[in-house]
Amino acid sequence: MTRCFNCMKEYDEEYDMCPFCGYMNDSQPEKSYQLLPGTMLKNRYTIGIVIGFVGSCIFYRAWDNKLNAIVTIKECYPSGLVNRSPGQTKVTLVGDQAMKNKFRTHINLFLDEAQTMARLKSCEYIVCTIDYFEDNNTAYQVI
Repeated sequence: MTRCFNCMKEYDEEYDMCPFCGYMNDSQPEKSYQLLPGTMLKNRYTIGIVIGFVGSCIFYRAWDNKLNAIVTIKECYPSGLVNRSPGQTKVTLVGDQAMKNKFRTHINLFLDEAQTMARLKSCEYIVCTIDYFEDNNTAYQVI
């Protein structure tokens, strides 16, 4: 069985495309700096397609292999401070020490936000953060 990186449904490997949504799993991301569909994070989350780019974050549809559920992965990717080579997972810092310090501050704020959102999970109108972590020289939130 193969999992589609778009709709996240499983289907027989004999098909070249997902029979549910028509997505071709060998499709490349729109931007070369985005994570490739199929990338594993934390040995738990399988990255799917990019569903948005807002401010300094890339949003991916993903599959949580522990919960067997679709989740959204929010990646801290502040343009101008980091870059990623095509097909790679790790980001590289751009610029001098001041830019690296600025990026570290950005990461800390991103993780503080995730921690706050996780504590507010009982609030009806707040999007729940179920996990957050650092990897690939950046940070991630799972919502």
